[in-house]
Amino acid sequence: MYLGGHWGLVFPHPVYWQEDRNLGQPFEKTDERYGKVYRINNAEDMWKMIKAEGGFAYQAHPRTKGSTGYPDKILNTPYFRDSSYLGTGWKAMPSDLSSPRLGERAFKTIDDVNNLGLHKRMIGEVDVFQISSADELYGHMNINYLRLSELPSFDHYDRIFKSIEKGDGFITTGEILLPPLPCQRREITASEVESRISSTFPLQIAELVWGDA
Repeated sequence: MYLGGHWGLVFPHPVYWQEDRNLGQPFEKTDERYGKVYRINNAEDMWKMIKAEGGFAYQAHPRTKGSTGYPDKILNTPYFRDSSYLGTGWKAMPSDLSSPRLGERAFKTIDDVNNLGLHKRMIGEVDVFQISSADELYGHMNINYLRLSELPSFDHYDRIFKSIEKGDGFITTGEILLPPLPCQRREITASEVESRISSTFPLQIAELVWGDA
């Protein structure tokens, strides 16, 4: 609703809102129990609240499922071009066992977006609808590894998304880890890249991709 397709939203602290603002009702009110509460009616209201509270948004599973046609339909909106709209989600969907690469749809989407000069990022995501003690989560989750000095407290999770915004990390499906991947220089050649890679199964290919963006 509001921003188009399915999208994720994260705040660095608890934020309360209702999606029921009618004509004449205030955008913001003070509630005796919850304090500040927003009333949302459209995309402009939603983005105004996100900016006011330091939130970040991203397009979940772009170009498929409930995000079919997105973010393409919102590329020229002020909110998608804002830096607080971090980018798009990544997951290996739809699965294509004939391809040696996972998540080609997501990679194609972020390439198309960034070729417009928008400088967006990808976020590893997973759909979790119901969890029981018998569910196996690790084998099905995409993981975001980020460079942080410490794990932020609950009310400072904006530090995590600022790290994503800088591109200071990588996404893995869990089977592949890159413990060290040093890159100190702005301009490098393929022969100057060294890394240690561990995986739970033999890798068919390894690609090094870089650019000047």
